[in-house]
Amino acid sequence: MTYNILQYWESSLFWTTTNHLLFLHSMTIQSFLIKVKRRVCSVVMQLIELGRFLIKFLEGQLELTVIVRGIK
Repeated sequence: MTYNILQYWESSLFWTTTNHLLFLHSMTIQSFLIKVKRRVCSVVMQLIELGRFLIKFLEGQLELTVIVRGIK
């Protein structure tokens, strides 16, 4: 009888620990994916802004003035 209780306790402890580790691992993956998603969205937004800038520049709506100063 003692062996069965001990075996049950060990197996339930093992599965509980394994489930907690898997949960923590999945949370780590989720937080990593959220960070990647934010970074990708940021890069995409910057590319969209760059595209808008280039379109305005090529259409002549935006003039760039470059001031070149001589070295003293």
